[in-house]
Amino acid sequence: MTEAKTYPIEVRGDFLSKQTQANPVQALAELIWNSLDADATVVDVKEDIHTMGVTRIIVADNGQGFSHADAPQFFSQLGGSWKKYAGETKKKRRFLHGSEGKGRLKAFALGRVVDWEVCYQAAKGLNEFVVSMMQDAIHQIRITDESPVQNKMTGVRCVISELHRAYEFLQTETTLQELTEVFAVYLKNYKDVKISLPVGQLDISTAIASSELITLEKIIEDGISYGVELDIIEWKNATSRIVYLCNEAGFPLSQTEIRLQVPGLNFSAYIKSPYISKLAHDGSLGLAEMNPALASVIAQTKESLKKFHREREAEKAKTIVERWKDERVYPFDREPTNMVERIEREMFDIVALNVNTLLPEFDATPQKGKKFQLRMLRQAIEKSPEELQLILTEVLDLSEKKKKEFAKLLKETSLTAIISASKVVADRLKFITGLDVLLFDKEHKQNLKERTQLHRLLAENTWIFGEEFALTVDDQSLTEVLRKHLTSLKLDMVVDEPVKRVDGTVGIVDLMLTKSIPCNRENELEHLIIELKRPSVRIGPTELAQIESYAFAVAEDERFNGLETRWVFWIVSNDMDDHAKRRARQSNMPPGLIHQSEDKRICIWLKTWSEILHANKVRLKLFQDKLEINADRDMSLQFLRDTYADILRTPEQVELDVEVEITSSNLQVAEAG
Repeated sequence: MTEAKTYPIEVRGDFLSKQTQANPVQALAELIWNSLDADATVVDVKEDIHTMGVTRIIVADNGQGFSHADAPQFFSQLGGSWKKYAGETKKKRRFLHGSEGKGRLKAFALGRVVDWEVCYQAAKGLNEFVVSMMQDAIHQIRITDESPVQNKMTGVRCVISELHRAYEFLQTETTLQELTEVFAVYLKNYKDVKISLPVGQLDISTAIASSELITLEKIIEDGISYGVELDIIEWKNATSRIVYLCNEAGFPLSQTEIRLQVPGLNFSAYIKSPYISKLAHDGSLGLAEMNPALASVIAQTKESLKKFHREREAEKAKTIVERWKDERVYPFDREPTNMVERIEREMFDIVALNVNTLLPEFDATPQKGKKFQLRMLRQAIEKSPEELQLILTEVLDLSEKKKKEFAKLLKETSLTAIISASKVVADRLKFITGLDVLLFDKEHKQNLKERTQLHRLLAENTWIFGEEFALTVDDQSLTEVLRKHLTSLKLDMVVDEPVKRVDGTVGIVDLMLTKSIPCNRENELEHLIIELKRPSVRIGPTELAQIESYAFAVAEDERFNGLETRWVFWIVSNDMDDHAKRRARQSNMPPGLIHQSEDKRICIWLKTWSEILHANKVRLKLFQDKLEINADRDMSLQFLRDTYADILRTPEQVELDVEVEITSSNLQVAEAG
């Protein structure tokens, strides 16, 4: 081909670089969508394997491609794609997925160099040309001259080279399953489309166990009504249980994960609505979890999935139930007459089926024994449906190996202790997640009060600063700090003169923590003094001077001297100004340490909430992963509101309490009169 010409990219909006970021499967999905939007019926993902491993990834299609004249506009104008206004593909009139012309940049999540080898139908026959981009010079594209070609088909080969690493995901069943879920609705609608990977072809006919389409409540906003449908697909293979937020045609635009107690159900849920298309068009789909209308739809989705699971399990149990009826051991003698009875019957059948499956000896039990056990199971479920159903389902669903491990564990500790330990971890994860929202969410951090709310929450949860510390002083003066220190040293000394700062004032300490774990020597102590600032306060010279005045007051008052006593001072907020950042980055000290005495007995640290919360999340991550605890934002906020209702009352709640109290007093006066 002849020498290539270079064109600059015109960026519409500050989003160019971030569009290159995606995990490998997401990046590949975007490239496949581009092929489908070009009316391709065959998309083939290949590997170019050399002796040194995979060096290129190729996504080839038989679509229409695009003309040489259109190429500069397609690649140099981001955010102004023709797809946004077309709605359908040009030839086959299929629903379009892309709308902003940015999906092709996801290729750079896989490799440094991307070439699009294009073959299209020109006026006098087939022509071909190449579009090239490099991640290091992403603001430029190179387009070769076009030239005629024969014995070829129209289409595009997207060739990704200089890969970021040796990828293996193209050879895994997990990738095949994940992409099958992404394109499931599309492949159901357009049965002539074939998508292939090195590991195999996406085939929903063999991957789907069952499916159901459910109509949910309409969304009404600004007088406009938006229909909502839920497409539930049960897969034969294990999956991540993702809920996809889709346009009205069912094409995923975003996704979320929900936690449900539906053991054994491998599902994907597709919420389809023009309202989701509207949010995507407005650029607010990324905040879907904060949208009340979508939150209601997701809640309906959870209930629909639970109902779907019950019905599927009940269907599986039907054959065995019929046999029990023939044997006259089934503990019901009539069909359910209302919704409540029907749900209870379905749950009984599910639990009884698990008993029959997991306990082989149950099926061989004599008729009277089997009838008695099923009757007892019915009574247990009816007396405590939710709790017992959950417990029985979880225990009976254990593998043989896990049952033995559980039995061995119960010999070493009690079930009560296991539950208590798990609850501590769950509560702490919810506390950290909820506190994160209160500190960093724009709306919540503006309303968070420093002394009456943030201070009180942390005084009841000092573990966040370290398990080895216990609270000894809470919102009291330096003089009280001295008294507690002397008590810790078991010194009977009368404190008749207050502890004063350099300027002669008496400072109030937010929190003082003392190591509760014994040190190496009897009189060895460590105190942690914490000065809290509300999220809106940036730590600057004034705040640094305050924490330093506390530290220097301790240093200059001989009454604080004790054998090997260390004093650690923290000042904590969301952010700091440039002066504080310079103080926290001194070359001769660790990051965050702004002062340390020569004898290292006194040190002052500047801390941010982000690093404190991160340290706690890292500390709890192992337990979170093993316990599979999902402390999401809404759940965690509700946990804080419920657990610390007296601390986190809103101004409206306080005002309502006052009104109720006044009304009650007036009624009492009236009755007395």
